[in-house]
Amino acid sequence: MELYNPIHLSDRRIKAELVNGKHYRCIINPPANYSTLPIFPVLADNTSFEQFDFKPLNALPDNSFNYFKYRFNKQANVNYHCEWELIHDIEESESFYGLGDKAVKPNLRGRKCILWGTDTYAYGYGNEPLYKNIPYFISNKENECIGIFILNSFRQEYDFGYSSPHQLKIIGSGGIPDIFFIRGKSPIEIASEYAILTGRPKLPPLWALGYHQSKWSYSPESKFREVANTFRSKKIPCDCLYLDIDYMRGYRVFTWDKRSFPAPEKLLEEVSAQGFKTVAILDPGIKIDQKYIIFKEAKKGKYFMLNPDNSPATGPVWPGYCHFPDFTNSVVRNWWADHVETLLKSGINGLWNDMNEPALFNRDDMIQTQRTLDDEVKLNFEGRGATFAEGHNIYGMMMSKATFDGMQKTRDKRPFLLTRSTFAGGQKYAAVWTGDNVASWEHLRIANYQCQSLSISGFSFSGSDIGGFVGNPDGELFCRWLQLAIFHSFCRTHSSKDFKAQEPWSFGDQWTVIARKLIEWRYKLIGYLYSVFFQHTQNGIPFLVPVTLKYWKDNRFKNHHDFFFVGDALLVIPVMEPGQRGIEVFLPPGKYYQPETGKYFSGENHYHIPIGYDGLPVLLKGGHFVPIWPVMQYIGESPMNSIEWWLGYSDEKRCESFYYLDEFDGYDNQMGKFKKVKFIYTKKKNVIHIDILREGSYIPDITQYKLSLFGFAQIMDHIEIDSKRADLDYKNQQITFTHLPETISIYLKD
Repeated sequence: MELYNPIHLSDRRIKAELVNGKHYRCIINPPANYSTLPIFPVLADNTSFEQFDFKPLNALPDNSFNYFKYRFNKQANVNYHCEWELIHDIEESESFYGLGDKAVKPNLRGRKCILWGTDTYAYGYGNEPLYKNIPYFISNKENECIGIFILNSFRQEYDFGYSSPHQLKIIGSGGIPDIFFIRGKSPIEIASEYAILTGRPKLPPLWALGYHQSKWSYSPESKFREVANTFRSKKIPCDCLYLDIDYMRGYRVFTWDKRSFPAPEKLLEEVSAQGFKTVAILDPGIKIDQKYIIFKEAKKGKYFMLNPDNSPATGPVWPGYCHFPDFTNSVVRNWWADHVETLLKSGINGLWNDMNEPALFNRDDMIQTQRTLDDEVKLNFEGRGATFAEGHNIYGMMMSKATFDGMQKTRDKRPFLLTRSTFAGGQKYAAVWTGDNVASWEHLRIANYQCQSLSISGFSFSGSDIGGFVGNPDGELFCRWLQLAIFHSFCRTHSSKDFKAQEPWSFGDQWTVIARKLIEWRYKLIGYLYSVFFQHTQNGIPFLVPVTLKYWKDNRFKNHHDFFFVGDALLVIPVMEPGQRGIEVFLPPGKYYQPETGKYFSGENHYHIPIGYDGLPVLLKGGHFVPIWPVMQYIGESPMNSIEWWLGYSDEKRCESFYYLDEFDGYDNQMGKFKKVKFIYTKKKNVIHIDILREGSYIPDITQYKLSLFGFAQIMDHIEIDSKRADLDYKNQQITFTHLPETISIYLKD
């Protein structure tokens, strides 16, 4: 790393650390009181450091440090308000991925991005800034890659060759350049290591991976009941309904509007009996109201962020003029958590933090804008003290932590929390969605890009508002969006009250039938999605793996931004243009099968693959097992007694698949009550041998297994289950058995 034009340098110059025994951290020119342990939970709890200081720059232990040149533009003051720059000369083959939910193609080269969490209503392609603040990206060169995470919460600008085509410039408005260089053999390994460094989420309850339905707003309670009843009467699966801001009394958090919701506990009990979970919104703004108990407690406890004159910072949001809790203070977080605990006792199952950039309206007309609090607003910052210039970007994450802590106090159920704004490491507390998107084909494509980028940026629990929050989709757009969202970990339809209804039955009978079938596919695949999510919680591998990064050394896939893998077995190829009945794709290496037709496609070839409006935009990769569950209207509707497995032929020598089961909520899985199943597929000459290994004490209710084979019809001689010849339905290429075997052997024709 080269120093150039430095205005102020301490004698220490650089502090270097080895992180988790494999990654290097470089803290540039830290003041004497700079804490190398982050004040806030940005890093995982088990992160380890081996510290060593260097004065001579040429003594640095790793050439990763030479990635940047840097400079300070002025001497830092006591609040770290010192602009700094990092400069990197971009190589010809270099590309960049990350930074979370940027509304552009995943390759950021040629883009300028801003990290300053902002409520950007109806944003368009390339608009900056957006809601989340994730100062991490992956640099890919021709044969090497590196991850870069800058632990700094001030506003940052990333210029990936936008201003100068061959120069990356990162400008920070304050703080210290605290840089983690994350090493790995591939971009996906780097993404995994980054997730491990900043913390993986806990396994959510399975219902959180089901289909969710939301609207601003299902109010009064008769409308809420109507939506619930219609899902069940039309037999469209759904696990979760949402209460937006109108459930509250004048938008006051932790209250109920007793005119619209006179008996909330009874309402929630009734919809729970129908199999629905309920998620309620919580915003940070607390209405200035001397009769409002939450306001009075916060005022008495001095829990609000403060202006420079020590008066509470004020801004207009939904309730009118509000003050805002200082979530950088542990005392305030504990107070908030106590009220979360009380709210959940009414029967609420999950929570949703919105407007937590925090967003403000115009002072005069109360119209939604991109405003937030002033930089000079004061925060506790865990006793250290700071201004909002440093605290703004972490505000949403710290609200998430306070809410998550309250949810953990309430019951022996796993929390589900959704947030709009967050920071690196916030994935430990909350799922995310991509904010106030638009009902357009352009935004369908943007949603695809955003969720891929979020997934490789640590936020694998992510999704978009299906159909768009702003505007009116037609049935075709809504159902094509559903096809994509089936394969996102968070699957929710949400729309504004300013536009038409957007339930699955809102577009006419033809589209209702199609939407039902697509949502049913979500539930057929949910066991596989749960297993992929479990793997993410264990090893950090992203839930969505972009084709461009999986085959990062192969220039043939450099521009394949539309396609991604979920796990190793499913390649998703969504349709994102109106009127199209299929997709043009150049397939990655391997053998692929269209599950609904059984058609075979050979990798490294171009195809036009038909995908109907009610079809699955996915291909099964040979050699991997995919569990298919029976359709249910909601998780836990009835015991799951049967399961189907998909398996396609592959001539690869070895493939591994994983399947995970538990009780789908609670924490008995941490005591060994789970079932992990590992399938090892090996091919030797004319025999495919599959070892099935299992771990854990959980005993599922499954009494019937069906194995559906793809690509074996012309080449298979017979099949053996635990060394006994099995009866095969040759016409349908299926075999049924009553227990999970230890081995499956497929003998091929000579």
